[in-house]
Amino acid sequence: MHIVGEVQNNRVAGYIGVVGVTANLFNTDGQLVDTDTGYITLNTLGQGDKTCFDIMLVSPPDDWSYYEFEPPRYRAGGQAPPALTILDDSGSVNQFGWYELLGLIRNDSERSLEFVKAVGTLYDAGGTVLGCNFSYVSIDPLAPGKLSSFKMAYYEGRDYSQVDSYRIQADGGRPSYAFTQPPSGQGATVARLWQRIRSFFIGDPPPEG
Repeated sequence: MHIVGEVQNNRVAGYIGVVGVTANLFNTDGQLVDTDTGYITLNTLGQGDKTCFDIMLVSPPDDWSYYEFEPPRYRAGGQAPPALTILDDSGSVNQFGWYELLGLIRNDSERSLEFVKAVGTLYDAGGTVLGCNFSYVSIDPLAPGKLSSFKMAYYEGRDYSQVDSYRIQADGGRPSYAFTQPPSGQGATVARLWQRIRSFFIGDPPPEG
């Protein structure tokens, strides 16, 4: 089971990193029956920007009824993402019913970058997050001015014919944080509305709160 959504950096200025979102599952009696945490894939998240997260619960209890989010955890500080450009991207449903994103990333920085990746968020026509995934490019490290391709697939439990749009974000290099504060939940907010975050399983009840 996957719970997907987006988290936004609402800090006054700067970057945050190691952003994690915890979902707590409860039964109809309000008893906690499971919990897990998902982290964003981007190294840092800039002021006002948002990105997707995916919380995967391998074997959720059969009696779970709803979930609630704890305040996001994060570390303040970090560097701006490197200069990367996404080119020739496209998205479509393949013959197996999976959704695929593919494209190219060009390194427009002045140094070679390791671990260059694309992060893809899928949306339906109402802006609901339908999927969150990432993929590394084929070439590592990626030299300045060079291009490399990526391809990612979304497999599980969703009618991907509902996908209306997608967003791709590029990142790369080893995380390097100038931490000035301990992990905190203030300043980062999760879009908690049912219109923004849903389980992959259609028909599940919306989260309370």
